[in-house]
Amino acid sequence: MIVNSNKLNTACNFHDVNQWDETITKQMCTRYAPFINAKYNWVIDSFTEEDIKEVSEIWIANGTFWYDKGWYWKNGVYDFQEWLLKKKWIRCTVLETKDDTEALDWHERGYAVLIWIEYNSEYKNDKKDGKVDWEDYSVFKWDIGHFTNTIKWTSRGQFNGTDDWKEMILDSYFVENSTYEVDTKKLFNSIDLPTKYVIVAK
Repeated sequence: MIVNSNKLNTACNFHDVNQWDETITKQMCTRYAPFINAKYNWVIDSFTEEDIKEVSEIWIANGTFWYDKGWYWKNGVYDFQEWLLKKKWIRCTVLETKDDTEALDWHERGYAVLIWIEYNSEYKNDKKDGKVDWEDYSVFKWDIGHFTNTIKWTSRGQFNGTDDWKEMILDSYFVENSTYEVDTKKLFNSIDLPTKYVIVAK
């Protein structure tokens, strides 16, 4: 990925879907996360869970996704890109990088960044209060995999809100709120896998 723009993301559109609310969707984070990323980054203005299921059904037919065990996060991103073009006639660019500096540049400018994290029950318990409090994130490794988004709130470019500069996970899997505070650099250094994605308008 080459960072070739200093543009801020001033869309920052939150979603209203939750993969926890149906048995069929509980293994579908690789399908939910790209939709959430694209909406937050203003590639699309809306989507439904039926859209997510439609993408999944296509790739079930192709043998590249299963409801009971999911599939690779990379497939989820590029399958979404293909579906978006064929179904909605919307072109988008998928930026892929293993360079944390580049990913953090997009993050600092208000874009959602797709990451794969691998954590344990300590992490699940810690985040229940809306914030990951432990200083040493390495204690959170390492038996649960999840594809999700990290964001840095910028009041949609206005920088006038009480939550400005808060770093958060924007999740598809939640009970009361789709966000919880984290230290993104600690995530990158401790419990994520190297490859990250940003979906932006073509």
